[in-house]
Amino acid sequence: MHCGSVCEGMSNGTVKMPGAPMVRADYGQWLARGWEHQQAGRAIDAMICYRRALNSNAYAVQARYRLGEVLRDLGRDDEAREAWRAGLSLQPEHVRLQLSLAGAARRAGAHAEAIETYRRVLKDHPQHGGARFGLAVSRLGAGDESAYEGLGNLLGELDGRRWEELSRVLAALPRSDARSALLRELVATHGESLPPLLLVLAAEELLATGERDAAQAVLAHAKRSKRPIDEPEVLRRLARVAGALGFRARWGRRYALRCAGQVGSGAPLLWPRRTAGLRVAYLIAPAGRVDIGGVAIDPDRYLRAIVAAHPPERVVATVYVVGDMPPREILASLPASVRVETLGSSPEPALARSIAQIDADVLIDLVGVNAAVGPLLAQKPARRRWTYAGLVGANVAPLIDHVLAPPEAADEAALARHRVALEAALYEACAAEAWFADVGVRSAPEISAAWQAAVAAHQAGDSEAAIAGYRDVLAEQPGYAPGQYLLGVLLRDLGRSPEAGVAFAAALAAAHAYIEPRVALANLYREQGLTG
Repeated sequence: MHCGSVCEGMSNGTVKMPGAPMVRADYGQWLARGWEHQQAGRAIDAMICYRRALNSNAYAVQARYRLGEVLRDLGRDDEAREAWRAGLSLQPEHVRLQLSLAGAARRAGAHAEAIETYRRVLKDHPQHGGARFGLAVSRLGAGDESAYEGLGNLLGELDGRRWEELSRVLAALPRSDARSALLRELVATHGESLPPLLLVLAAEELLATGERDAAQAVLAHAKRSKRPIDEPEVLRRLARVAGALGFRARWGRRYALRCAGQVGSGAPLLWPRRTAGLRVAYLIAPAGRVDIGGVAIDPDRYLRAIVAAHPPERVVATVYVVGDMPPREILASLPASVRVETLGSSPEPALARSIAQIDADVLIDLVGVNAAVGPLLAQKPARRRWTYAGLVGANVAPLIDHVLAPPEAADEAALARHRVALEAALYEACAAEAWFADVGVRSAPEISAAWQAAVAAHQAGDSEAAIAGYRDVLAEQPGYAPGQYLLGVLLRDLGRSPEAGVAFAAALAAAHAYIEPRVALANLYREQGLTG
């Protein structure tokens, strides 16, 4: 986009300063080249060109403005603000520079600086929509709730970009009567035209205030939304509201499909052969009750009555806590044989690998859409993923493979009976799977240690030790695709192409969607003049 009328007052992008050095002839070339790179999305190239333009003309306001833009796009906000401040020191009334600096200050939490800068723009341009909007949201960020009223008067002037910005601002603000009133007004006046995040915020607010019918109406707006709803976190929060209202199917399914669709064609996480007796991973959020079909159970009670009571010779259990609270309160409920790990309030999908390392047969999800665990479940960190029928906010297929019958009540006797039924269900379901009887000799920690030693030898350049290590692991786990692939890489690099081809083919046979060995095998065939 062109900077338009704002830049017209500086046709060559330069402020004439007394005693200023001559502008070198290549200034215009560097500026034009930088603009070409910026329009093409090559931010680093553009940054280099703008810096060279400034070397040729230190008083070039336009170059400083555009340099700030590309620095912002590169995530170097502090440097962007410095570039814009330097431009304003040369041309204090430059509106676009003022707006850019104010926006960057607001995003950095420097609300006082943002407010001052927006007010400086409005002093000369009192009807400037961008400055009025920026001032309102900056005042909100500074805790001035009277700004909600002014913001409500601007709703008719907002363009698409500012709607998205308003969504992010409101999402970060605490609940209040004024915030609630604005969200209601937005739903009433804009309905399905609202950005998906604003619809989520409105639905959550109405549910929190007990207005279930109004919250359901917002879900209907979301269903008819004129904008695509594909952000996993937005889908999760819609599913959570729908689950609380008793309508989980649509949004829960969309969330599950979106999470599953984001899983790349990477290496499988689990060992192909089981490494121990029945292992169960429990995913639990200790911050609130577990509501299963109207039976509300405190997480501590569930862990004490069910997880802690599993006979360790029959069921090896590990608890994964979703939340930032320390697990010491939970530890008191559990015997030493039950491990407890904390995943944080929004577990990264990469944490699925740490769950997979225990080689769990079943993961039981007691969290559902009440936390962002969908991307983690989509990685398939256990052989089977279960939840409870009737769990409020339960995740659904394809994130879940099986649903359990709920406990009949929350008292100790009922939970004791449920534990026995759960163990029977675990054994019955797992025993029906072909993989259940295929148990290796070494435990999960032992085979994991052997694997890590082989990878370390590979990284250190000790080829013979790495080959021996990979083959040792593959003797126990012949279907472990990452092992076959890395063995193939090492053999290929040593010039042992026929053996490498066998290893790559074995990796593909074990994991058909695994991209890396497929590419490696194709390249090997091409180098050998084969067609595959």
